[in-house]
Amino acid sequence: MAGTRLNPEERRAQAVQLLRKHGFLTFRQLADELGVAEQTIRRDIELLVKGSRVRDVRGGAVPADSHMFEPNLAGRSVKDVAAKERIASEVVRQLRGSETVYLDEGFTPELIAHEMPDRPMRVATSSLTVAHALREKSNIEITILGGTLRPETLATSSYWAIEMTRQMRFDVALVGANRISYRHGLTTPIHNVSVVKQNVVSGSQRTIFFGVSSKWEGSPDEHWFANVADLSMIVTDRNLPESRLAELRRVNGLVVATV
Repeated sequence: MAGTRLNPEERRAQAVQLLRKHGFLTFRQLADELGVAEQTIRRDIELLVKGSRVRDVRGGAVPADSHMFEPNLAGRSVKDVAAKERIASEVVRQLRGSETVYLDEGFTPELIAHEMPDRPMRVATSSLTVAHALREKSNIEITILGGTLRPETLATSSYWAIEMTRQMRFDVALVGANRISYRHGLTTPIHNVSVVKQNVVSGSQRTIFFGVSSKWEGSPDEHWFANVADLSMIVTDRNLPESRLAELRRVNGLVVATV
């Protein structure tokens, strides 16, 4: 894109498209992508913020529409806490003798990490907060996926995380999603995150989805990474409507736990 001269309106429109693709970019990254000075991008972002097209966050920007960026950890950690604690406890019970585990990013994975037993196992994660929660468990070997840190979630995603997970294999993958439905599967608003999760699901003997029942509400996010049929188990709260449970019972071999 650096060799293409765009007028200001075209450049700002392209910036929005880049943010929708990547979820978060720094001002420097946007400037490099669009071939202009960082100060020019900062002025563009100011105008886009005023037009409610993007949000300015710590040295960069994310798309403004809530369907195109992830809620930050502070927001996740104050909603449905009791349900998330029950879900985390049930997920830990399902680990059994697993020796290699993938643990997703977010607040519920952090709760899972705190409850995991301190026994020999290897845990891979993209989340700095999950790794921090596991740090004092001396028998657990922690692998953090490489890549660019997403400030909103304190997790990594980029080419390096994609390449690492392409070659990794797990006894069990513990994954969440921004949205889940019987029809559309599991989705996320960030492309790189979806590719990492596709790799993780395909490289795992078992995949356990965890999430509160509100994950079934609303339209799917842009980027798919798994079908419900790819899951071994779903752990959610007791508020999941009976109609949703009936859909899940159609999936051969899928175990659903409501806690």
